[in-house]
Amino acid sequence: MINYSQILSLNYAGAQWSMDGSEYSGLEWYDSTPKPTQAELDALWIPTQEADSKAANKATASSLLAGTDWTTIADIGLPTANPRLSNQDQFIAYRQVIRQIAVYPPAGEVVWATPPTEVWKGE
Repeated sequence: MINYSQILSLNYAGAQWSMDGSEYSGLEWYDSTPKPTQAELDALWIPTQEADSKAANKATASSLLAGTDWTTIADIGLPTANPRLSNQDQFIAYRQVIRQIAVYPPAGEVVWATPPTEVWKGE
């Protein structure tokens, strides 16, 4: 089912309109610009879904990166640190995979990498 409100919100930001229900027939156009046709809005449905999917994947990736930011502290993996994160290299590799998604978010389902488990060494 096409979500006209979603299409309008993304592609006609700032335009004045309201929706009564979810069908195109419920679209009331109050803006000074021409009211988009149903065909025009229908053509924007797939790109709108892709844009929303990319935004959601970017947000998830950003959240996953934020959750592992602490692993990038320079001294946390130093051999002289006590305790030290002995598998910091695994976190760096994991974060690189996630960062690729954050920077170049794909549309659609993402199979997320599993974060490493912390391994601490110390005296």
